[in-house]
Amino acid sequence: MHTAHALHMDTAHAHCTCTNKRFHTQVGSESLLDRSKSIKSHLMALFPPGCANVEGVDAYQACYGGTASLLACTNWVESEAWDGRWAVCVCTDVCDAPAQYPFMNGAACVAMLVGADAPLALEGRRRTHMAHAWDFHKPVGWPSMGPIIDGPGSMELYHKSLAACQVRHA
Repeated sequence: MHTAHALHMDTAHAHCTCTNKRFHTQVGSESLLDRSKSIKSHLMALFPPGCANVEGVDAYQACYGGTASLLACTNWVESEAWDGRWAVCVCTDVCDAPAQYPFMNGAACVAMLVGADAPLALEGRRRTHMAHAWDFHKPVGWPSMGPIIDGPGSMELYHKSLAACQVRHA
């Protein structure tokens, strides 16, 4: 969480001040900070007093949460609601995987400032493939913060999803 705070503060304050600014802040993660309060509400403490006109929500969706947040910021910038001000996409996650998946353990966070004339542009058609599967989940009441993982099932689902997107993109 400290990393998300620092990245968000550096990104937002380095490019603009909040006085009469409207932001859109999206957070993508698969990990809850707490079961009733969003990470975005914690990030609001980083804005100067009086800067409360900040749209956006958290997206909790395993590996797709960060992508969903970036696309939501991009959609906001491309919409009629956008008035030239910044969107901030914060993607963060902590993974405490079971011992048989040590390569999946770790933590990371990135904050992206989204607006006009960006050095990285999202162009062209997008394709998404969503499927319901129990390849990765964290059930309520599970005694560990780590997920229940079906590694081979996850890889199979990933390959099927990628293939479906490529077929629709052709």
